[in-house]
Amino acid sequence: MTDPFSDTNPIESAITAAREAARRKDYSAALCSLQGVSDQPYLPDKYFLLKARLIQSSDGAKYSLDDSRVALERALALSPDNAEILSELGFFHSRVAPDKYKGQDYFRRALDRLRFFYKETICGLVDEMWRESVEPDNIIEEEIAKLRKDIQKEIET
Repeated sequence: MTDPFSDTNPIESAITAAREAARRKDYSAALCSLQGVSDQPYLPDKYFLLKARLIQSSDGAKYSLDDSRVALERALALSPDNAEILSELGFFHSRVAPDKYKGQDYFRRALDRLRFFYKETICGLVDEMWRESVEPDNIIEEEIAKLRKDIQKEIET
């Protein structure tokens, strides 16, 4: 049986080839790479997320924005708590197919997932520091300050 995460797996190989073509801005070739494995069972969420992004970047001759939306929704069905997919749907609905309320809902759901992940990550770091008898001091305040700085920098650009 083929390891589903190895480079010899046809799905992983197609995703890698699609990403390489996308770096060259050859979106048609990238979509063709994905199309070559579209009949494979158990396509992962990253396949559909990449397909949606490629469709949005393509010339629109073969795929429509509705195809992109469908791909994003399939990705979300596979990983309903994936903040990256939720965020991508937020951008899709706020900028590509304007529905600001739907977009805001997806952004809020993504943010909720990121808050949970961020909280769990900081708690894990603090726990490890205590295990090693290292005082975590103001780790939480420091991480929040870094996050605020990153957000401010993003808002300013």
